[in-house]
Amino acid sequence: MNTVVCWDFDETLGYFRPLEFGFLGMPVPAAMGPARLKPGIEALLDSLRDFTHVVTTAAVGEYARRVLRDHGLLEYFSAVLGREDGICAGEGKDYGRVGERFGTAEDDLRRRLVIVGNDAERDPDFTAARW
Repeated sequence: MNTVVCWDFDETLGYFRPLEFGFLGMPVPAAMGPARLKPGIEALLDSLRDFTHVVTTAAVGEYARRVLRDHGLLEYFSAVLGREDGICAGEGKDYGRVGERFGTAEDDLRRRLVIVGNDAERDPDFTAARW
């Protein structure tokens, strides 16, 4: 297994919160801005094609996959692990789920994982990741 880059979904790849309301069949609050990708995210992902990319999100995986597909990003990701996959562990994420998905032991995963997110509690740096 090569290096795996675990990307948080909302607020990291883009601002998608308004789309979640629609997914849940709820009206979008009037004060909420429109959904949008982070500037340059597609070019960044394209430049990093040699790595394995995974979305790790507290959102429902089906919703995240739909948004990624609609924004032309789904092709960059080998997996989307959502709340139904057990990725959420208390206040953080269980990155051991990534290892399980790719058949990688915890000690090997620690050497091959890069975490990209906007919340240091849910998406910690390598040394603070929950296993």
